[in-house]
Amino acid sequence: GAWVKRGHLYWQNEDTGAIMPHHIDQRSFSDLLGELVNRPRSPKSSLRAMQARPGFRIELVAAEPLVMDPVDVAWGPDGRMWVAEMADYPMGLDHKGKPGSRIVVLTDTAGDGAYDKRTVFAGGLETANTVLPWRDGVLAVAPPNIWFMRDTNGDGSADEKTILYEG
Repeated sequence: GAWVKRGHLYWQNEDTGAIMPHHIDQRSFSDLLGELVNRPRSPKSSLRAMQARPGFRIELVAAEPLVMDPVDVAWGPDGRMWVAEMADYPMGLDHKGKPGSRIVVLTDTAGDGAYDKRTVFAGGLETANTVLPWRDGVLAVAPPNIWFMRDTNGDGSADEKTILYEG
């Protein structure tokens, strides 16, 4: 028989009794999978691993390097995808607390349902974890602050940043 417990595969049969202590062969997943155990999945492999509910489908619309370290996404009324990227978690970009979270906006310029353009809307935030398009800008949570940011000159980057709440 075989069973899985606490990250290990346990195996017992008529052959393990003669050669194994306690008559059981025990192997960790990293022993069995080697280097593969800690590798991230490819976008296509991740897509194949998902199961949609009946009547729904899953499609890949963005992947690295277009989006990196995502922790939250939201869509604006114009179809653009807003992403909070937390590149600085947990120790900061320099491992000394340097803020490096970003709010990026992804655009589908070809109109084919896949995002192909990335614009950094705001950078240098500390552990940004939420983004929400609101009015003519976005709300972003980067503790201890909740920011309202907007692009007033049309270059795609936030040039007006206001702390709505802090603490």
